[in-house]
Amino acid sequence: MACRHPDTCTAAAELARDLELPVGAAASAREAVRGAQIVVTATTSAEPVVLGAWLDPGCTVVSVGSFAPDRAEVDAEVLTRAAAVVVDDVTTALEHAGPVVAAVRAGELDPGRVRPLGPIVAGLAAGRRTEADLVFYNSVGLGVQDAAAASVIVGRAREAGAGTLVEL
Repeated sequence: MACRHPDTCTAAAELARDLELPVGAAASAREAVRGAQIVVTATTSAEPVVLGAWLDPGCTVVSVGSFAPDRAEVDAEVLTRAAAVVVDDVTTALEHAGPVVAAVRAGELDPGRVRPLGPIVAGLAAGRRTEADLVFYNSVGLGVQDAAAASVIVGRAREAGAGTLVEL
């Protein structure tokens, strides 16, 4: 975990302790994503905090803070490297998902490459073709699809015997 503000790291560490989840602090965002299979950005940054050049092949990047055109947690290289640019709703993302909006405006992303999450979650479309494919998902906040994605993730984790059950 990397935080731009020390109080955020303290709060995240306290939550992790309360939930008995392991959390490691990183000196920088670059260090935090080094070797990661999954990178989740949860900021309201207008400037990229994760660069595509830092990501290993096969990484999945989930952006939850780039929900408005003036928010951009990742740079354009994340989208141009991605084999799949996935969003909860294509029409909404083309207007509101900051990195998607910026990449389309700059001519770095064909809007036709932006794919909806629903068919992927339902197993009707593949998220990636190879294990080396980078996948970028930008959530703009459609709760029902977030819940569906979480359900699939939890189901697969249970099947794999991975994760820790936490009573809430």
